[in-house]
Amino acid sequence: MEEKLLSAGNLVCAQTITGAVIIGLLSAKGELYTTKGIENYYVISVTDKASIQLRDSEIDNIKKLETQEETYNKKEAYFTGLEEKYSTRFHNLSGELLEDNELLVNAISYRVWDALNDEQKEEFIDQIHLKQHDFLELFDSLQMREIAFQKMCREEEKNNAAQENFLINYEKFKEAYPLIEATYQVFYKYLGLDELVK
Repeated sequence: MEEKLLSAGNLVCAQTITGAVIIGLLSAKGELYTTKGIENYYVISVTDKASIQLRDSEIDNIKKLETQEETYNKKEAYFTGLEEKYSTRFHNLSGELLEDNELLVNAISYRVWDALNDEQKEEFIDQIHLKQHDFLELFDSLQMREIAFQKMCREEEKNNAAQENFLINYEKFKEAYPLIEATYQVFYKYLGLDELVK
């Protein structure tokens, strides 16, 4: 348990040994002297007028929850660090953090995702919260990336076929006109075709 890190005023989440989950503001924390010895207790305010007191013996775990500002600051620092490390953009031109779906798309598009190990990928995912429409945008973006990749592959196949045809025709031409092969070798090297077909 994180009880030593907790102090009054923290937003906390406690799970009892019976499975109940209580979220509220920790209004007091102290020690009780019981027949079993000293036991910690926590008073958690769940509304303005209602609170609950729990002892260590009744709690399975208790942890501090981050406020929205703490969560944002942590997220901001995380993505600023990624920007610096991978030279990519996770902020807009005004310096504001991009939307969560755009953060993931940029991570994938700029190959940041590929550079992360499994643990770092889990940390990345923990920083973002995608909604249903975000997944649609993400899949559309990935589909566009796949289409661009397939187009690039087709272009490469076409270029490879053209190079192969050139070499076949060049060999036929050399066989048909053996006396001027030296001249063609000069043009071949001058035009850089020897580098192209390596």
